Parts: sequence; C-alpha cells; structure tokens
Amino acid sequence: MSIKVKWKGQCTEDVMVLQGIQQGAKLSTTLYKCYNNVILDSILKSGLGACIGDIQVPAPTCADDIAVLANSTADAQGILDIVQHHTSRDLVKINPTKSEAVLYNAKGSNISTLQFEDNDINITNETKHLGIKRNEQNRANISERIRTGRATIYSLLGAGLHVRRGFSPMVAYKLWRTYAVPRSIYGLEVMKKKTCKRKGYARTGREKNPPTNSRASK
Repeated sequence: MSIKVKWKGQCTEDVMVLQGIQQGAKLSTTLYKCYNNVILDSILKSGLGACIGDIQVPAPTCADDIAVLANSTADAQGILDIVQHHTSRDLVKINPTKSEAVLYNAKGSNISTLQFEDNDINITNETKHLGIKRNEQNRANISERIRTGRATIYSLLGAGLHVRRGFSPMVAYKLWRTYAVPRSIYGLEVMKKKTCKRKGYARTGREKNPPTNSRASK
C-alpha cells in the first residue's frame, strides 16, 4: 500500500506504508486527537447539544469514547448525523450496536428513536461511560460501589494485604486508601447526592425498655 501527501495543491511521490500505528504507540493518541478534533469542532459549530450557561458541552470526549449530550432528540440526532458524515467520509466504521442512549427526566413523554447509519440505537435505563454507570436518575448504586471496594481488597490479598500474616497495619491502611477507596468513590462527584435526614427518638412513659444509647428529641 502506498500513500501521497497533498500540500498546497501538489502531491508528493508515492510513499510505501510498511507499518501502521499500533495500539499503545507513542504517536497513537496524538494522531487520533488530530483526527477526532475535526468531528468535535463540527459539532460545536453546529450549535446543537447541551450547554452550561453560555458554554457548549455537546460531546464530552476521552480518546475514542464520545458522549452526546442534548436537550432534545432532534439535537441528539443532528449530532449523530454529523458524526456519521465525518466517519463515512473518512471510511471509519462505527458499530451502532455498541452505542446506547439514556433518557433523563423523560417520564411520560414520547421519545422517538435515534438512528446511526440507518440502525436504531438502543435506548436503555443504564449505560457506562468512562467507567461510570449512568442511569435515568443519575444516582450512584451504593451496593455496587461497596462490592467494587471489597473486590479490590480481595485482589490485594495475594500481594500481602492480610490481617494476621500480611503487611503492617500502616502499610495495609495506605494500600486500602490508595487502591480501594478511589475505586469505590470514582465518579461520585458527578452523581446526584441523596440526602438523608437524621431521625430523632421520642421517649414516652409507656415504654418499658427504651434504648439506652438513644437521645430524646425535643
């Protein structure tokens, strides 16, 4: 396979391509950013998608993972059409079956389907983006986070993180704080916080054995 470089209307001689860019190579991320930035610039210039104040945030992107944020299905479909135009022009294939859509605050409304390359995108209640599971309520699953932290601790047992015959308590504490805690709370800063009200205990004269550690509420 050979390529030519076109510069100011003139083409160079044929250059034989002997090796492509490998995954994990030094130039891979830089070259992909140069390619992907054209798509992101086109989305911004279209004016479609979500905004924070006067700042456009239609497509937060990390490497090849693009999240489309829009306030309507028309805007979302328009952004998908822009992505489809660029990928088809550059002969890049995107699998629409691996793309999913999550609808926020859309109860009771009729949502039309989203399409990419004439294929319907699956509308689901939950999807994962950058390792963070997004659901309709945008709330974190606390039980799942606890299981993730527990699994992280179990994975460190073979390295010596053991209560009785492992590392010292100080080393074990630092490992727990360095590995288990970040995995458990990863992404919680972008989730909605569920506030809980502290309940008081009202003591009455009819109770024979009231709790000894409770506080009487006024």
